[in-house]
Amino acid sequence: MAEATVRVWLSTDRNTQHHAAAPADDTAQEWDGVTACGHSGPLRWVHGETVDRAKTCAACVAAVGRTPPLEGDHPGPV
Repeated sequence: MAEATVRVWLSTDRNTQHHAAAPADDTAQEWDGVTACGHSGPLRWVHGETVDRAKTCAACVAAVGRTPPLEGDHPGPV
């Protein structure tokens, strides 16, 4: 993915954190999208206090790298 990414949960799975493009509306709590590893479905923000690098999807790390460009800089849902 060439664009900047944020950490998300895919649907209701809270065991794996993925990288995905931020939604156009930064107030969205949930949006349909595609993760860096190619899974599609409803995405939800991983808030800063719940970021756990040990739960990062290995396929997303391979596609994006260890740290998404906007991690820690994107305001998340306002």
